[in-house]
Amino acid sequence: MIIWGSYVINKTLGHGEFYCPNCKIRRNYSHLLPRKWGHLYWIPLFPMQDFDSYVECGTCSKKYNEAALRYDPERQAALQNQNLSILISQAIAIVARATGQRPSIELIADNIKSLLKTEPSLDSIKSTISNDDRDAGLKQIADYANGLTTRGKELVLRAAIDSKVMSLGGRAAAMAVGTNLGLSAAHINGILSETAD
Repeated sequence: MIIWGSYVINKTLGHGEFYCPNCKIRRNYSHLLPRKWGHLYWIPLFPMQDFDSYVECGTCSKKYNEAALRYDPERQAALQNQNLSILISQAIAIVARATGQRPSIELIADNIKSLLKTEPSLDSIKSTISNDDRDAGLKQIADYANGLTTRGKELVLRAAIDSKVMSLGGRAAAMAVGTNLGLSAAHINGILSETAD
Protein backbone atom coordinates (compact mmCIF):
# COMPACT_ATOMS: atom_id res chain seq x y z
CA MET A 1 0.00 0.00 0.00
CA ILE A 2 1.41 3.40 -1.05
CA ILE A 3 0.72 6.31 1.28
CA TRP A 4 0.70 9.66 -0.51
CA GLY A 5 -1.02 13.01 -0.18
CA SER A 6 -0.27 16.61 0.66
CA TYR A 7 0.13 18.87 3.66
CA VAL A 8 1.11 22.47 4.39
CA ILE A 9 4.49 23.47 5.81
CA ASN A 10 5.16 27.02 7.01
CA LYS A 11 8.49 28.52 6.02
CA THR A 12 9.70 31.22 8.43
CA LEU A 13 10.65 34.37 6.52
CA GLY A 14 11.63 36.37 9.57
CA HIS A 15 10.90 37.57 13.07
CA GLY A 16 10.49 40.98 14.60
CA GLU A 17 8.27 43.24 16.65
CA PHE A 18 4.98 44.81 15.57
CA TYR A 19 1.88 46.43 17.04
CA CYS A 20 -0.57 43.56 17.46
CA PRO A 21 -4.14 44.73 16.74
CA ASN A 22 -5.52 42.07 19.10
CA CYS A 23 -3.12 42.57 22.05
CA LYS A 24 -3.13 46.37 21.49
CA ILE A 25 0.60 46.62 22.32
CA ARG A 26 3.91 45.81 20.67
CA ARG A 27 4.58 42.07 20.45
CA ASN A 28 7.01 39.66 18.76
CA TYR A 29 5.88 38.16 15.49
CA SER A 30 6.84 35.48 12.99
CA HIS A 31 6.56 36.15 9.27
CA LEU A 32 5.45 32.88 7.68
CA LEU A 33 4.98 31.57 4.15
CA PRO A 34 2.69 28.53 3.90
CA ARG A 35 3.42 26.07 1.12
CA LYS A 36 1.53 22.93 0.16
CA TRP A 37 3.81 19.93 -0.39
CA GLY A 38 3.11 16.60 -2.04
CA HIS A 39 4.39 13.71 0.04
CA LEU A 40 5.05 10.02 -0.21
CA TYR A 41 5.08 8.19 3.10
CA TRP A 42 4.92 11.64 4.82
CA ILE A 43 8.22 12.70 3.22
CA PRO A 44 7.73 16.02 1.36
CA LEU A 45 8.85 15.53 -2.22
CA PHE A 46 7.67 18.51 -4.27
CA PRO A 47 5.96 21.86 -3.66
CA MET A 48 2.45 21.98 -5.04
CA GLN A 49 1.18 25.45 -4.17
CA ASP A 50 2.37 28.66 -2.46
CA PHE A 51 -0.07 30.70 -0.38
CA ASP A 52 0.15 34.34 0.68
CA SER A 53 2.56 35.01 3.51
CA TYR A 54 1.20 36.26 6.82
CA VAL A 55 2.26 37.52 10.23
CA GLU A 56 1.53 35.60 13.43
CA CYS A 57 1.62 37.23 16.85
CA GLY A 58 3.97 35.39 19.20
CA THR A 59 1.66 35.99 22.17
CA CYS A 60 -1.96 35.62 21.03
CA SER A 61 -1.18 33.54 17.89
CA LYS A 62 -3.60 35.61 15.78
CA LYS A 63 -2.71 35.76 12.10
CA TYR A 64 -2.63 38.98 10.06
CA ASN A 65 -1.93 40.15 6.55
CA GLU A 66 1.56 41.60 6.00
CA ALA A 67 0.01 45.09 6.13
CA ALA A 68 -0.13 44.69 9.92
CA LEU A 69 3.63 45.27 9.98
CA ARG A 70 3.08 48.85 8.78
CA TYR A 71 0.36 49.58 11.36
CA ASP A 72 1.79 51.59 14.25
CA PRO A 73 -0.74 53.81 16.07
CA GLU A 74 1.94 55.25 18.36
CA ARG A 75 3.94 56.53 15.38
CA GLN A 76 0.75 57.76 13.69
CA ALA A 77 -0.27 59.67 16.83
CA ALA A 78 3.19 61.25 17.08
CA LEU A 79 3.05 62.29 13.42
CA GLN A 80 -0.45 63.70 13.88
CA ASN A 81 0.68 65.70 16.93
CA GLN A 82 3.65 67.03 14.95
CA ASN A 83 1.36 68.13 12.10
CA LEU A 84 -1.06 69.76 14.54
CA SER A 85 1.81 71.58 16.24
CA ILE A 86 2.86 72.99 12.87
CA LEU A 87 -0.73 74.01 12.10
CA ILE A 88 -1.19 75.76 15.47
CA SER A 89 2.20 77.48 15.19
CA GLN A 90 1.46 78.79 11.71
CA ALA A 91 -2.04 80.01 12.65
CA ILE A 92 -0.81 81.91 15.70
CA ALA A 93 2.19 83.38 13.84
CA ILE A 94 0.09 84.62 10.90
CA VAL A 95 -2.45 86.40 13.13
CA ALA A 96 0.26 87.78 15.45
CA ARG A 97 2.23 89.27 12.53
CA ALA A 98 -0.95 90.80 11.07
CA THR A 99 -1.66 92.54 14.39
CA GLY A 100 1.86 93.96 14.48
CA GLN A 101 3.11 91.57 17.14
CA ARG A 102 6.07 89.24 17.00
CA PRO A 103 5.00 85.57 17.33
CA SER A 104 5.84 84.36 20.85
CA ILE A 105 7.39 80.89 20.91
CA GLU A 106 6.37 80.52 24.58
CA LEU A 107 2.73 81.48 23.82
CA ILE A 108 2.64 79.02 20.92
CA ALA A 109 4.16 76.29 23.12
CA ASP A 110 1.55 76.96 25.84
CA ASN A 111 -1.28 76.69 23.30
CA ILE A 112 0.10 73.46 21.85
CA LYS A 113 0.52 72.00 25.32
CA SER A 114 -3.02 73.02 26.27
CA LEU A 115 -4.64 71.68 23.10
CA LEU A 116 -2.60 68.52 22.48
CA LYS A 117 -1.56 67.63 26.05
CA THR A 118 2.01 67.08 24.86
CA GLU A 119 5.25 68.96 25.45
CA PRO A 120 6.14 70.71 22.18
CA SER A 121 9.65 71.17 20.85
CA LEU A 122 10.64 74.85 21.01
CA ASP A 123 13.12 74.31 18.18
CA SER A 124 10.35 72.88 16.01
CA ILE A 125 8.12 75.88 16.75
CA LYS A 126 10.98 78.27 15.99
CA SER A 127 11.67 76.47 12.72
CA THR A 128 7.99 76.51 11.73
CA ILE A 129 7.49 80.25 12.30
CA SER A 130 10.90 81.34 10.96
CA ASN A 131 9.48 81.66 7.45
CA ASP A 132 7.19 84.67 7.48
CA ASP A 133 5.74 83.98 4.02
CA ARG A 134 2.01 84.34 4.79
CA ASP A 135 0.84 82.49 1.67
CA ALA A 136 3.12 79.50 2.35
CA GLY A 137 1.86 79.42 5.96
CA LEU A 138 -1.79 79.50 4.82
CA LYS A 139 -1.12 76.69 2.35
CA GLN A 140 0.45 74.62 5.12
CA ILE A 141 -2.62 75.25 7.29
CA ALA A 142 -4.92 74.10 4.47
CA ASP A 143 -2.79 70.96 3.95
CA TYR A 144 -2.84 69.95 7.63
CA ALA A 145 -6.47 70.93 8.37
CA ASN A 146 -8.04 68.12 6.31
CA GLY A 147 -8.01 65.58 9.14
CA LEU A 148 -9.49 67.91 11.77
CA THR A 149 -13.06 67.96 12.97
CA THR A 150 -14.97 71.24 12.95
CA ARG A 151 -14.34 71.53 16.69
CA GLY A 152 -10.61 71.00 16.16
CA LYS A 153 -10.52 73.70 13.47
CA GLU A 154 -12.40 76.03 15.79
CA LEU A 155 -9.90 75.42 18.61
CA VAL A 156 -6.97 76.21 16.32
CA LEU A 157 -8.60 79.46 15.20
CA ARG A 158 -9.41 80.42 18.81
CA ALA A 159 -5.77 79.79 19.76
CA ALA A 160 -4.65 82.04 16.90
CA ILE A 161 -6.86 84.97 17.96
CA ASP A 162 -6.57 84.48 21.72
CA SER A 163 -5.41 87.67 23.47
CA LYS A 164 -4.62 89.47 20.21
CA VAL A 165 -5.72 93.04 19.59
CA MET A 166 -7.97 92.54 16.59
CA SER A 167 -7.02 95.33 14.23
CA LEU A 168 -8.39 95.32 10.71
CA GLY A 169 -5.29 93.41 9.57
CA GLY A 170 -5.71 90.93 12.43
CA ARG A 171 -9.35 90.26 11.51
CA ALA A 172 -8.36 89.74 7.86
CA ALA A 173 -5.58 87.33 8.92
CA ALA A 174 -8.01 85.45 11.20
CA MET A 175 -10.48 85.20 8.30
CA ALA A 176 -7.71 83.84 6.04
CA VAL A 177 -6.63 81.30 8.67
CA GLY A 178 -10.25 80.23 9.27
CA THR A 179 -10.94 79.92 5.55
CA ASN A 180 -7.82 77.77 5.06
CA LEU A 181 -8.90 75.63 8.02
CA GLY A 182 -12.12 74.99 6.07
CA LEU A 183 -14.51 77.04 8.23
CA SER A 184 -17.32 79.10 6.73
CA ALA A 185 -17.24 82.89 6.85
CA ALA A 186 -20.25 82.90 9.20
CA HIS A 187 -18.51 80.47 11.55
CA ILE A 188 -15.32 82.55 11.57
CA ASN A 189 -17.27 85.79 12.18
CA GLY A 190 -19.11 84.11 15.05
CA ILE A 191 -15.80 83.13 16.70
CA LEU A 192 -14.36 86.60 16.13
CA SER A 193 -17.43 88.27 17.67
CA GLU A 194 -17.25 85.97 20.72
CA THR A 195 -13.60 86.77 21.35
CA ALA A 196 -14.22 90.53 20.88
CA ASP A 197 -16.54 90.57 23.92
